[in-house]
Amino acid sequence: MRRAHFDARPRKPDVALRLEEVRAVWRALGDRSHCSVDPVTLAALQIIVLTGQRESEVEGAAWEEVDLSAGIWRIPAHRTKNARPHLVHLAPQAVTVLKRVKAITGSETHVFASPIKNGQAIYGRSLNNALGMMFKREALPTVTRCHVHDFRRTLISRLPDLGFDSFIGHKIANHTLPGDLGIYNHAEYLVERQGALYAWAEQIENAVASRVENATFVGPTRRDAPTSVRNRRGSKADHSIATRTSSRPDARYSPGLRRYRLDRSMRLARRSMRRATWWST
Repeated sequence: MRRAHFDARPRKPDVALRLEEVRAVWRALGDRSHCSVDPVTLAALQIIVLTGQRESEVEGAAWEEVDLSAGIWRIPAHRTKNARPHLVHLAPQAVTVLKRVKAITGSETHVFASPIKNGQAIYGRSLNNALGMMFKREALPTVTRCHVHDFRRTLISRLPDLGFDSFIGHKIANHTLPGDLGIYNHAEYLVERQGALYAWAEQIENAVASRVENATFVGPTRRDAPTSVRNRRGSKADHSIATRTSSRPDARYSPGLRRYRLDRSMRLARRSMRRATWWST
């Protein structure tokens, strides 16, 4: 049995988190009581959430690709899936994360250098293993169970909710656009991509969840009338009076009223039968 048998593996790619769930993940990553992974793996998880890039591209990032002063990360063609160089804008939140990890791995080649093996990046499935451990420890009770790659899908799915065109998310993810759009449109949309990632980071860092107005049904006022009403002389009034004085909308269908009406109908029927018998004699 190999190590791969114990690692978290992505399942069916159909999870796109809500913005509130992404915020919950972000808060949990910043809480050591919920996320106890090493700081390098933690930083890699945070960069994936903020940028939506592939795990392999984040794990293999080198310091020579990153310009913290300009807030830019240039991924060379030989490290991308479609063999095209890719530029990623780093929001201030992402720059802060990278500055923090630079104090640990600044002397290494890789940004996310392995704390175990010298000269290598962190292990391929260590990010999914760390996220899976958080779910196992119930550190994310309000978040749909997901894998690291689902953060990439979530960014693409939620950017339109922030007012950005859907294809901007695909440009950020370095997807090849389909059909004539990919053949004839070679624009990079750098300004739009930067604005989208900055807005995305702001929304994630905002720990105050959006207000949701809980719809509360306010029904009619219910006054439970007594089953019997006594007059001044102390005698019991008709049960139907008490029923009619009730403001409950379902009072006419109460079991007691149904029995009363049935008994009354039977009495009237017997009275009619007696009268018919008397007139016939």
